[in-house]
Amino acid sequence: MAQHPYKRLGSSNDVVSLALEAELEECQRQIHSGRVSIDDSTRSNLPGRSFIETFESEFDRTTAAIKATEHSIESTARSLLLTADALARKDDCLMIDELRFKADELSLRILKLNAQTVKNADEFRRIAKSADAKLGTTLVVTTNRLLESDPWTDELSDGGLTVVLLSDIYSVIRDIVNKKRLADAPPSKDVKWVAPCSFERVTTKYWVKDQDLSQVVLASVTELPLLVYGRKGGRILDQKVARGQSLETNQPDTSLWTSLASPISSVYFDSPDMCMYSERIKRSEGAKLFRIRWYDKKPTGDEIIFLELKTHHEKWIGDKSLKERVGIREKDVSVLIDTTNGRWDTQRATDMIRRANPTESEESILNLSNLLLAMRALTCKLNLTPCLRTKYTRVALQSASNNKLRLTIDRDITMINERASDKTISKSWCLEDDDTIPRDAIVKMPYCVFEVKVAGAEGAHPFITELEEKESIVEAKKFSKFLSGASIFNNNKIKTLPWWVSDDAFLPLFEKNRISSRASSLSSVTSEKPNASILNMTADRQETSRSSEIQSLFRDSKSIVSIVDMPQDRQETSRSKSLSSSHEEKLSDNIPSESTLTSASDILTQKRSSIHRVSFPSLRQQKEVSPFDKPVASKRVVRVEPKSYFANERTFIQWISAALLFVTISQLFYILAAQNNVPEASIAG
Repeated sequence: MAQHPYKRLGSSNDVVSLALEAELEECQRQIHSGRVSIDDSTRSNLPGRSFIETFESEFDRTTAAIKATEHSIESTARSLLLTADALARKDDCLMIDELRFKADELSLRILKLNAQTVKNADEFRRIAKSADAKLGTTLVVTTNRLLESDPWTDELSDGGLTVVLLSDIYSVIRDIVNKKRLADAPPSKDVKWVAPCSFERVTTKYWVKDQDLSQVVLASVTELPLLVYGRKGGRILDQKVARGQSLETNQPDTSLWTSLASPISSVYFDSPDMCMYSERIKRSEGAKLFRIRWYDKKPTGDEIIFLELKTHHEKWIGDKSLKERVGIREKDVSVLIDTTNGRWDTQRATDMIRRANPTESEESILNLSNLLLAMRALTCKLNLTPCLRTKYTRVALQSASNNKLRLTIDRDITMINERASDKTISKSWCLEDDDTIPRDAIVKMPYCVFEVKVAGAEGAHPFITELEEKESIVEAKKFSKFLSGASIFNNNKIKTLPWWVSDDAFLPLFEKNRISSRASSLSSVTSEKPNASILNMTADRQETSRSSEIQSLFRDSKSIVSIVDMPQDRQETSRSKSLSSSHEEKLSDNIPSESTLTSASDILTQKRSSIHRVSFPSLRQQKEVSPFDKPVASKRVVRVEPKSYFANERTFIQWISAALLFVTISQLFYILAAQNNVPEASIAG
């Protein structure tokens, strides 16, 4: 038997693979010999029962060891926070370096435990798969179910209470250091951060693989505090409450991704011919993007909803790209986007703004009214309608006292086709949570998105460079959720695809749209499936992202799902991701035709690499790899200066200038020669 890397003596958190494999081989010998001990004869006739008991016992032991380590880390974090509070009250800066060192060490312990847990989960899956093959058990299914529970999920490393505690520790350290530098500066914890109406900043986007999310989160909290919209900055966790909490469980109100993160939904608008998409993908000067955004549940009636208008400006113009925001009542949105109710005047826009923002000053209301009129004019000019909805969970990190640097991490990004249902029978301006849409109208994005937003001319931060060197993040130049979803759902209306269409993880999403439309024409030979909610597809969501996407190619495109039942696919982002071999066999039974099999098998054979692999082919390679009959946009946008459009005219002027120079010199020679009675001059004349 080949030597496996886990066959070594490890810590108490490691799986004892030697014992499990020895028991497995013993059970296999008993089965092959046809003999059984008297003790085993009194048990169930299930083959390998003794091995299953050993496996379950080892799983329980490893689980308990991991939980104990988690509690130790959490206890250490609480102790460090108490120490940080004591230093802050004493204004003691002498121990700051030691406190920071211990906090950094704690972050490394979290990452180590995270990696160790992932390896243990993989080892349990490997042994379970071997047991199923040798003993005929069903341990793979049981193991995958067990690995979905705590502590095998990723809540400690990138979303548990310990991360919040670390954020508070580093926040206290920064306050002490800043107080020493600027004695008159107010502490950040007393400042309430509110999103400005206008943003001028440079944004760099990165893709993050699920297994690297913990490292990105921990690196981010060392630089900036976690930011909760509408709350005070700095410290998040109240220390008195923290001391009273049990170490056994994390309270829901202190978990990063379940309560402190912001669920964000955005509805993007575009014209019937996707005019705004075309301008945005070309990065044209003045290209605009109009969307409506809300947080948590969709507002209704008099509740406030946010309208945002993004405008792209070229560098040679001298203006910075801008994002402008205005809040109105949700029930006024239908009136705003109704292009049949005539032209608006300033008074109508002002009344709508004042009803939603009664505390704003008159100057601010006037500015917001002008912005609302610009949105209204753009909607009427291009006949904008809802095109795409994005839903994701966002964690934001930013200082409460300034807007110089802002970090956001978007997770569980889901795209929904807003034009998937008949709007003529809908009473709302967009899809409601209980509306039903085709299954292929919902797509899960394969990566998390890490955005670094820098105001002004701030340079690159060292911790970002360090994350890039570790390949924890990969820059995704000009990546856009809108361009991704719009190109997937409107492939027949667009002329150019985004450059990331050829990425290993994104390619199945675009292929899915093509094959599903082809499969719908073969629905007569496929078995009809009843309408179902995605909530009933939980077992399918336990597969890897690539397996889920390939399988969805063969689902009936007319099947209906409910938006409100759409899960956040936390199974995909947990440490317990797996690929069930039995599910692959089920997949082959759903293949509708030989032609469809060829398309799907090509994807499976040519794209065997992990969905988390990030590759950036050149433009030439993109055109060769892309299976679509559409051009693919370049990753690096080629800037064309305005003077380039007049190259012929400028060349003509240069030649005219040279010709005039020769004519002038010749005329001077002629005049001088004529004045001196040179015979050649009279001949030339």
